[in-house]
Amino acid sequence: MHEKYMRIALEEAQVALDKGNIPIGACIVLDGCVISRAHNEVDSSRSDLKHAEMQALTQVDSRLFELSTKVSIYSTLEPCAMCAGAIVNTGIQEIVYGASDSLVGAISVLRTNGYYQTRLVNVVGDVLANESQQLLNQYVDKYGCRKHLKHS
Repeated sequence: MHEKYMRIALEEAQVALDKGNIPIGACIVLDGCVISRAHNEVDSSRSDLKHAEMQALTQVDSRLFELSTKVSIYSTLEPCAMCAGAIVNTGIQEIVYGASDSLVGAISVLRTNGYYQTRLVNVVGDVLANESQQLLNQYVDKYGCRKHLKHS
């Protein structure tokens, strides 16, 4: 089941890469339906706030107020502290991600922090991680930056 939605996030990551952005995609799922999908636009918009997860959350923020406990968010890369904090604070009950981010990924922090840990129902990592990592490697190879994202 998780792979189905991660593939949608991967489609968004490809769109990001095609636009010259770090290839990160996200989608939000409610009762088996994708209600939001977005991609990273940090480089093309020149805004550090245009992370894929933040874009996806913004598209449905008014719906999340009442429905967040039934929602899952999928991201091709482990969310950073900004995105993870926004996800947790909206009350989303499940975070599913692909590749890990050893430099700025924040899921391990959330798992060990007592307050956030009690708010998160489920965290699933490494879903289609290889596919996510391949896109990240393409970005690093093409643009020569953010080298911490490249892994074999």
